[in-house]
Order: sequence, then structure tokens, then C-alpha cells
Amino acid sequence: MQFNSAIPGPDLANRLCGCIYEASARAGRNLCCFQGVSRKSEILYVIFGALVTVKLTKNKPLAQYTTIGVGGAAEYFCQPCNLRELLEALSYAKAHDLPVVWLGGGSNILIHDRGISGLVLRLANRASNLVVKGDLVIAEAGSLLFELVKHACKGGFLDLSFCAGIPGTCGGAVYMNAGTSNGEISQKIAWVELLDPATGSLKVRSSQEMGFGYRTSILQQEPGIVTRVAFYCEEGDGKLWWEKARAQIARRKKLQPQRVRTAGSFFRNPPEQVAGVLIERAGLKGARIGDALVSTIHGNFLVNAGQASSDHFIQLIRLVRRSVFEKFGVRLELEVSLLGFSEKERGDVQLIL
Repeated sequence: MQFNSAIPGPDLANRLCGCIYEASARAGRNLCCFQGVSRKSEILYVIFGALVTVKLTKNKPLAQYTTIGVGGAAEYFCQPCNLRELLEALSYAKAHDLPVVWLGGGSNILIHDRGISGLVLRLANRASNLVVKGDLVIAEAGSLLFELVKHACKGGFLDLSFCAGIPGTCGGAVYMNAGTSNGEISQKIAWVELLDPATGSLKVRSSQEMGFGYRTSILQQEPGIVTRVAFYCEEGDGKLWWEKARAQIARRKKLQPQRVRTAGSFFRNPPEQVAGVLIERAGLKGARIGDALVSTIHGNFLVNAGQASSDHFIQLIRLVRRSVFEKFGVRLELEVSLLGFSEKERGDVQLIL
């Protein structure tokens, strides 16, 4: 992660990864692509005029980009390294009427085995500048949350110790309003910069306009790609904050399964209750369907114990929800996002019986 003493200039490409380019109008240029074939997937180079600008991959397997190791292929896949590439990938999607789905670090998601139609944009690890400007700390969407927590706490300008140990990227953390019992990331946010995938325009929304709630944000109902997040600077003891962060990580290691393939917590905590405790009290620790397993360490973690399919996890989710409802009358709601599923399939997952 790099530190800059000032916000990059007005050129919008700087805002995603610090890569400066000369902006030019795309109007009047012909969009075309050059195709090449590899052994596993097809590569497309999107070309504006005579300039190769962004690489797309057809039929790209996605399981490797998830922490749970499940999921089929993306119809089209792109890892843009700057805003220019991101905008041109979106232009390609618009020209070909492709829906757009974006991925961060790959946690908190379950992808269908048949994959995802349209264009999948992966932003993780592609943009990791951290900017301190006045009373704001500005992080880019692709920054790993762990790196943000480490540098913000150690630097003594932002206490994000309660987020220590949460996997994923800064953008994904905003999407889910990541947090723990000690706080949520939205409590520290000043504003979020979003890219409209339909128009390619950038807009800034205040924290109050983001519709933050328990593990939710407006991004779960409206399209938008997080490009930057601004946090309020704080005064405090960086050494103490980092010690708190390390203690938080140690607690998570004791209470949660380690070195396994999982999406993280699968279910939201019901009001004044804990999903993992309800699952454990329902006798579901170790419950298994195919290679999908309820962790024996923490009931709210479903684990890929081998070659689990998305259907194995869907069946296990329904078993857990039905068992908890029958025993306690509580309807557990999913925390993970289901990608590549139809509306009907997502609705069926929520059925108890």
C-alpha cells in the first residue's frame, strides 16, 4: 500500500490507482475487438481506434477468486488496473448489452455453478493507494481491508481496529457495511465515490446517503461501483489502536475456523440474538450435504470441505434455516450474496419449508 500526501489531480484515472493518462473523447471511435484463444479460455482485447486498451477473458472460471472456492465461469471477465480500463470495459458491456457484476476480495459471496452471465469486473488488489488529506483518509476500492486497518491504526490517524481480521476489500466492506459487535465501518465514513456502470459517471454520496444498516447499504438495491471511500481522521494512540487490532485478530482466530474455504458468516444475526449460537443449539455443528459442511468450530461458518457445489451449499442453507425456525421460531436471513442465481432461485433459498 502506498501513501500519498495529497489527493491525486482532477484526472479521474488517478483516483482508482494513481495511473495518469491523457483523457480523450471516445465519440466517433469504432469499437472492435481482437480475439485470441488460450487452452482454457478466450481472450478479447477491446480496441478503440488503433489502441489496445483493456483485456477481457471469455468463460473465465471464478471459483479461484472466491474464498469459498465455489462457482462456475464468467461469460466475460476483466481486472481493470485503472479507471480508463474500467470505463472501457463498461463501454464494451453497454455496447453488447451485458449485465455487469463486480467482485472484490471474493468473501461473503456464493456463485452458482453455472457461473455469471455478462461482464464480471474484479477490482481486488488492483488499486491500493491510501491518501491522507486534511481531516480525511481516502482509500481506494481495491485496497485490502486488512492493509487499510493496519496502516490506518499504525499511522495513528484512524481507529479501524474493530475491522481487523475481516477479509475482503475496502469496496466490499462498504457494500456490506462490514463490522463486528464493536462497530461498523459506516460509522467512520465521510463519503463514498461511486461509478455508475450505465453512464460511466462518478458521483459522491455522503455516509447518510448510503443507506447503511446492519450488513447492508444502498448498493445492494441500486447499481454502483465503489471507487474511493473517505474516512474521518481521528486523533489517538496508533500503538494502542494496533494492539487492539491484533487482539481482535487473535480472538477471531480462536473463535472462527482457520485455513478453510468459507465465505465467512453465512447468516445475519437476528435482533438481540446470535446466528451462530442458534445454529449450534439446533445441533447443526458438523451437519453436511455433499462437501458443504457446518463448521464444528463456529456454527455460522459453512465450509467447503472438498469439492462442494453451489447446490450443496443451497441445500445446507435451507437445512440450517428450516432447523432453526422449527426449534426457535427464528427466520435466519442470509448475509452472503448469491451471484448468478435467478430471482426465483434466490427466493426459493429463503423458503423455510
